[in-house]
Amino acid sequence: MKMRAGLLLEREGEIFTFPHRTFQEYLAGMHLARQKDFARQACHLVDAGAFWREVIVLGIGYLVHSNQEYEKPLMVVSELCPATLPRPDDDTAWRRAWLAGEALLELGLNRSQDSATGKDLLARVRAHLTHLLEHGILPARERVQAGEVLGKLGDPRFDPDLLHLPAIFREKPEPMFGFVPIPKGRFVMGSKKGDYMAFDDEFGNPDFLTMPYDYWMARYPVTVAQFGAFVAQGGYAEQSWWLDAGWKRIRKEGYQQPREWELQKATPTHPVRNVSWYEAMAYSRWLGAQLQPLLKGRAPQNYTIRLPTEAEWEKAARSSDARRYPWGDEITSDHANFSETQIGKPSPVGAFPLGATPSQLFDLSGNVFAWTLSS
Repeated sequence: MKMRAGLLLEREGEIFTFPHRTFQEYLAGMHLARQKDFARQACHLVDAGAFWREVIVLGIGYLVHSNQEYEKPLMVVSELCPATLPRPDDDTAWRRAWLAGEALLELGLNRSQDSATGKDLLARVRAHLTHLLEHGILPARERVQAGEVLGKLGDPRFDPDLLHLPAIFREKPEPMFGFVPIPKGRFVMGSKKGDYMAFDDEFGNPDFLTMPYDYWMARYPVTVAQFGAFVAQGGYAEQSWWLDAGWKRIRKEGYQQPREWELQKATPTHPVRNVSWYEAMAYSRWLGAQLQPLLKGRAPQNYTIRLPTEAEWEKAARSSDARRYPWGDEITSDHANFSETQIGKPSPVGAFPLGATPSQLFDLSGNVFAWTLSS
């Protein structure tokens, strides 16, 4: 049989395995899901190694899609993610919470909210994963994956009923919808000769410049979900949001959304990508109009929501002490999503809290390039 069908591989005498690992994992998941103490065993096995994560998720999928059984998956979620937050250094417990989020995704958000228990568990898992992300728990690559699960579950940092703008930051409300004050004052712009990391056109500025006015910067880059509100409300069909050159371009090329939009929508809390300067300008104009009634009495009169100038961006990023990076002068894979972090793609905004500025702005270095008013 082993010679004719190729269905089984003999690893050693009288011991056979399936050649495809996913098939092995699915059968193991089916067996595990049929056990009365599935929740307890799942909690035990996930601590034994990463291999079992996929087995547990496949087991939940078997219960949900083949048996229409939803109570057992919720029991697994409850076991994996107790009500009390783990200790910050308990990586094992945080990995369980991350797996609980994957289990809820396999169950499906609609099914998860069909019962009071499911709603409570969804809120619990969201809270745990938000804490994990905002406090830099787990190594960067795992934290980013957990953040992507959170984005699909519904990241409570953002309000889906208010253009997906920031609503909560570290358990406190965002009264300015994620806009953070940057005070006027002195700052250093550009680099000095001898800085091997600078481009030639970044030399020649005075020792310092003075920003003569206060302003606000967005805490995070614009997310896919935020830009999606602009798309959904007909932003690409309303000429008033666009500069003339931008409007001509999207009409000529038939753009109705950013490039690779369907792919981007799978990661709602990633920064939006493949957006031209014209599209960024149009979004800013549109957002300003949407927020005008909401910011009345909170923002100064005659304010404008727009892209930052290069000077405004640099003051916000470098503070007043000429630091090399937004957080300081040294960089590690825990400070930003860049080549050494080995993630190889964008990550959820705010996933690198060590990379924040003193004003708590995120992702000013790493993750994606950003537009300014000049380019």
